[in-house]
Amino acid sequence: MQSDLEDLQITTENLDDLVDLDFSSTLAVDFCRAFIFKNYQQGLSVLMTEFFVLLVVLIFVMPVSLIVLRSAGNLPEDSAGVTQMLVVILGIALLGISVWNLYLCQQAKQSKSLAQLMEEVDKYNGIIKTLSLIDQIESVGNSPSQLPGTNNRAEVIEALRVTKSSLISGLQVEKIIRKHQGFIDRRYQLLSELENNLTTLMTFDRVNQQSEYGRLLNESLQIGMTVHKEVRKLQ
Repeated sequence: MQSDLEDLQITTENLDDLVDLDFSSTLAVDFCRAFIFKNYQQGLSVLMTEFFVLLVVLIFVMPVSLIVLRSAGNLPEDSAGVTQMLVVILGIALLGISVWNLYLCQQAKQSKSLAQLMEEVDKYNGIIKTLSLIDQIESVGNSPSQLPGTNNRAEVIEALRVTKSSLISGLQVEKIIRKHQGFIDRRYQLLSELENNLTTLMTFDRVNQQSEYGRLLNESLQIGMTVHKEVRKLQ
């Protein structure tokens, strides 16, 4: 990947710093992305996390239950009693997970705007990967694409710079509203930056949508418009 594209990427580390979520909030956002935005990769991540949590709960609940039953003198000695005890412990663990899932559902509804912004970050990084693939194909063929109009690589790179700025501003606005409702001045400064970024994106020539660069430019604009819409919802 060329250096200009590497600089444009929003890495996982960048995203973690921008959103600053705890474990429960992260899972709620993943839950929202999986079941509201139909992101099956996030769905798999949620299921694996919940399976791991269930195992951890069982690891902690089972010894505690055995100690309590032994102290009370109710520890079963026959196989049927042991099986029944294990079923009860598993039921308690599953009940706890179910209650936690209900909590996650409520959190997911409140995290919808953040989940949408993170979906747009994935789309944005996807554009960069596509552009990197085009670069590799052209370098192998030694025949750069001759594209009509101004929808060339340089313009797409510039549009991506503006889009990255919009995504970062959008995530920062969401974080401010979520954590620091009182920082009004900073919020309005970021909103102003978003307005300027959207205006800049709208100035790019989108006439030639048949070329690959034109398609990427249009996708970048769509991301910028979605970020603008989601931030407006947060207000």
